[in-house]
Amino acid sequence: MYTINPHHLTIFHAIAEAGSVSRVAERAFISQPAASAQLRDLERELNISLFNRLPRGVALTQAGEILYEHTKKCQFDLRQTLTAIDDLHGLRRGALSIGASLTTGSYYLPQVTATFSARYPDIHIDMTIENSNLVCAGVFAGRYDIGFTEGETPAAGLTRETLFYERLCIIASPANRIAKTLEVSPADLSEVKWIVREEGSGTRAVVERTLTSIGVRTNIALTLGSTEAIKRAVCASDFIAVVSRAAAAPELEAGMLVEVDCPALALSRPFWIIYSETWRPGPAALAFASAVKSAWTGE
Repeated sequence: MYTINPHHLTIFHAIAEAGSVSRVAERAFISQPAASAQLRDLERELNISLFNRLPRGVALTQAGEILYEHTKKCQFDLRQTLTAIDDLHGLRRGALSIGASLTTGSYYLPQVTATFSARYPDIHIDMTIENSNLVCAGVFAGRYDIGFTEGETPAAGLTRETLFYERLCIIASPANRIAKTLEVSPADLSEVKWIVREEGSGTRAVVERTLTSIGVRTNIALTLGSTEAIKRAVCASDFIAVVSRAAAAPELEAGMLVEVDCPALALSRPFWIIYSETWRPGPAALAFASAVKSAWTGE
């Protein structure tokens, strides 16, 4: 088995192309003796002559012809590889895996993602929507190039960048008694039944922490895994819930839901871009993050 110095192969290929050691030495900015020494080292490694020395220049031996054919393929493959990497930098090819929480993935990212995909049609985008804890776990494990979550997220092994703060609101059916109360107190909120998101949801974490801080004891009637399911259940019951104001906007405008006013309760949450500290994001992920920031914050 041979152990070959890749640099020696590069020098060999250049000499085979030029037919002259001196010309290659001049182009490579090394001395002719240094180039000749590297060629001799390669012949010694392979235990065979690669060139016949001529009065002017060199000519390939049979072994040299065989090696030259292979180095031509290697040089071609290298150029193809460098072109592919350049395409990645230029966003002319590649893949982007995104993890998004249910709110970001359902209400904020789709339009940005469609615009980005139209601008860079050769970037294949795969976005998975799940709760915030799972998004963070996916970014940490390298399954996602980048993540988008809200609320409180584990910071170990992750880098977070704040995008903006979103307003949350308490929703109820128009027929619900609490919807007719002008100013709801924390005590009122403790007397009604709640619909909440599943454990691991960024929304649930923010809501539980905020309600506890003003002394509300949440009487949980239902746990549901999506905002859409929660809105439908609230419409059909006397239960209340906290959801994204943007997510509830269509039903509020249509009169299907009512926003409950509790002056003691200020509900908002941060939205984050999540990066792994181990798995460095590629050009497509960084470009997508920039597009999101531009769309959401105007920066």
